[in-house]
Amino acid sequence: MPDADPPAQLAAELASAIIELAPDGILVVDADGTIRFANPAAGAVFSCPHRALVGMAVESLLPERVRPAHVQHRADYEAAPRPRPMGVGLDLVALRADGTEVPVQISLSPAHLGASTGTIAMVREMTEQRVQEQLSRMHMLIEERDRIAAALHNRVIERLFSAGMGLQSVLRIANSRIAASLGEAVDQLDQAIHEIRHTVFTRTVAVTDGPGADGPGAGGPGRFRPPPATPARPAAPDAPDR
Repeated sequence: MPDADPPAQLAAELASAIIELAPDGILVVDADGTIRFANPAAGAVFSCPHRALVGMAVESLLPERVRPAHVQHRADYEAAPRPRPMGVGLDLVALRADGTEVPVQISLSPAHLGASTGTIAMVREMTEQRVQEQLSRMHMLIEERDRIAAALHNRVIERLFSAGMGLQSVLRIANSRIAASLGEAVDQLDQAIHEIRHTVFTRTVAVTDGPGADGPGAGGPGRFRPPPATPARPAAPDAPDR
């Protein structure tokens, strides 16, 4: 007769392999806060051989400033154990063997250790994930900035263009002295439009500045230019100044 039930033995071997090969650190901590088991991934998180973690106080894996509070948190959890994430909304950090701190995410589950109880802690290093989250937030901020800049650009350019067209119509009936002043105003509006377009487009998208391009200096849509059929400063007959 075989010494062990094959399905049960296979299940035990699979469970052991899953724990040993798990990408997240796994710690089993007893009611006294002593680490009773650590898998290889836990050793990688804390930068030490995983077997060296066994027998250590779990608080020794935390920065000194949070150890007293953690003792109380651990007691509170043991009084009402349930599977849950640890420190929701908080930035959790662990202490490595070399004294450096690493951001972590921790999930807790109650465990039965023979006649006593304990806690299983799943520890995930968050360094790479945090960098990705920060990059994602940065991209979102950039996209929002660009959206606001584009909206502002469209509104401002539209108003400046409208003002320029209004001045252009006045140029047709103004005498030479007034036409000269209005012409300077038109030039200033044109320069303002050019500068706004340059500022906005160089901060958002790469624009090819060349013939037919709608970019800074291209004279494309949005930049005030009188229609080709109408001279920018039509010659008005000199009228006697009154």
